[in-house]
Amino acid sequence: DGYIELRPANKDFKPIRIDEDDDFEVWGVVIWTIKNWRKY
Repeated sequence: DGYIELRPANKDFKPIRIDEDDDFEVWGVVIWTIKNWRKY
């Protein structure tokens, strides 16, 4: 059973379960990445 679950930090909200049948996009501001983007 493959799915992704978004878990809120605020306990007043329920987790959001996303499976392969959902049309889903994440919108937001990137604040950190693993890749080093600096050009040398």
